[in-house]
Amino acid sequence: MALLTVAGLTEGVSILSLLPLIDLSMLKGGESPSRAGQWLSQAIGAVGLKPSLGTWLFVIVAGIALKAGITLVAMKEVGFAVGRLMTDLRRRLVMALMEARWSYYVSQPLGVFANTLGAETMRAGATYQQAARLASAFTQGMMYTVLTFLVSWRTALLALLAGAAAVVIFRKVVTGAQVAGSHQTELMRSLSVRVTDTLQGIKAVKAMAAEELALPLIDREISNLDANQKQQVWLIELLRAGQEPILVTALAIGLYGALQVGGVSLSELMVVAVLFYRLLNRFQAVQEIYQAMALSESAYWSMYEMVNNLISVSEDIMSGGVQAPSTPPRLTLQSVGYAYGEKQVLCEASLDISAGEFVVLLGSSGAGKTTLLDLMGGLLQPSSGGIKVDGIDLSSLDLRSWRRRIGYVPQEMLLLHDSVYRNVSLGDQTITRSDVEQALQAAGVWSEVAALPKGIDAPMGERGAHFSGGQRQRISLARALVRQPSILLLDEITAALDEQAERGVCETLRTLAGKMTIVAVSHQRIMARVADRCVQLEDGRLTVAVRSVDLVVANAS
Repeated sequence: MALLTVAGLTEGVSILSLLPLIDLSMLKGGESPSRAGQWLSQAIGAVGLKPSLGTWLFVIVAGIALKAGITLVAMKEVGFAVGRLMTDLRRRLVMALMEARWSYYVSQPLGVFANTLGAETMRAGATYQQAARLASAFTQGMMYTVLTFLVSWRTALLALLAGAAAVVIFRKVVTGAQVAGSHQTELMRSLSVRVTDTLQGIKAVKAMAAEELALPLIDREISNLDANQKQQVWLIELLRAGQEPILVTALAIGLYGALQVGGVSLSELMVVAVLFYRLLNRFQAVQEIYQAMALSESAYWSMYEMVNNLISVSEDIMSGGVQAPSTPPRLTLQSVGYAYGEKQVLCEASLDISAGEFVVLLGSSGAGKTTLLDLMGGLLQPSSGGIKVDGIDLSSLDLRSWRRRIGYVPQEMLLLHDSVYRNVSLGDQTITRSDVEQALQAAGVWSEVAALPKGIDAPMGERGAHFSGGQRQRISLARALVRQPSILLLDEITAALDEQAERGVCETLRTLAGKMTIVAVSHQRIMARVADRCVQLEDGRLTVAVRSVDLVVANAS
């Protein structure tokens, strides 16, 4: 703001310097100099310069050049500030996302977050930039107002009235732009959600030749966005086209009054005309910039609201709580209950899992097996009862240190469009290539990876498309094993494997039992055979517990 104020001042002085310059030519015709011209001549003389044609031309050129340089520096700082703002907004959003409760994610479409990090952040940055341009135009307008008052207060008053009239006349146009901008934010979010959802299931869509069914849904979103864009263009051009007649009319009235009423010298009239035009031009710029800001400000507030919502649902991860054990822990579930809304999933579920024990959870789909794993990992909190780790309540542990001791393989595999190495290490610099190789060997997939031309640097493709379902599952298992966890939580990890691959994974898990506590959800016989114990989940209760060998015998019968 300081730089912009100085820039406006230097430009105003430069334009006012036209007065004594014109006076020099008028004096030859016998006319008296203007009062403002006399003031400037006295001011230039006070700094040791002689008022002359060369001096005034130098002042004009130097003033405009200085104004351009200062404005460039100011707007360069604005550009840096916009970049910092966008970076800060993205980091705040990502950090808030990482700290939000797991229950929040399952209620939100992924496309919303993708749109916010991309399009909405860009529009938020544009809003900040427009705000800076608005400050620049307003500062320059104030400078021109003061200078015009010094030369002719009547002219300045007329310009202010004309500017106020333009604001009143086009108020609805600016308000309409604000509404259109808010609608655009909603439409872009809806389109992003629709495209993200469709692309996640694109394989099934293409396999069933259902593209013609998916396209109309996306096309409708695109058409709505197109209609909104047309409305925005119309509002922008309406304001721009409508302001010009008002500006020219006010200028004509001002010149007519000055010439007919009199009291203004020719030199003053020429400079006043320039100041009057520039002042009205600043009013026009202020309104146009404000309209542009109104079009994009909804994206800023939308992002701001999302960050605040995420902060409000952040996890209460105890920092400095009891440190999680580094050895295989003993887990004790005491009358654990959990409900999704009004649906009770777990009801007084109790279970004691010894340190290093390999337990398989059995039960029908929807019985709550995955929920039970999420409760053990601290992703969800029981609505009743509690979970203890080596006799310490899970809620008293430092959850971050506890989760670092967990190897978790969910049903929905996280696979990056990156190398095998990056998929296993997830970018952790402390994990070496040797660590990744050992984890792949433990997961039973090293031989397939090593046979690839690039080995562990081979790209996996989008969602692991370059690998088979079984290979993707075992690479996910390697990711869980590479950090040498003390507890392993597995959710149907062998469901996509053939019998031979499944047997290899189960044998690996059997060798790991004892070194770490393993809790696995599975319906497979081989998994049940190698486990120490199988636990049945029925009606929200862990009521049936059988030894795995008894279950195998029963299945064989």
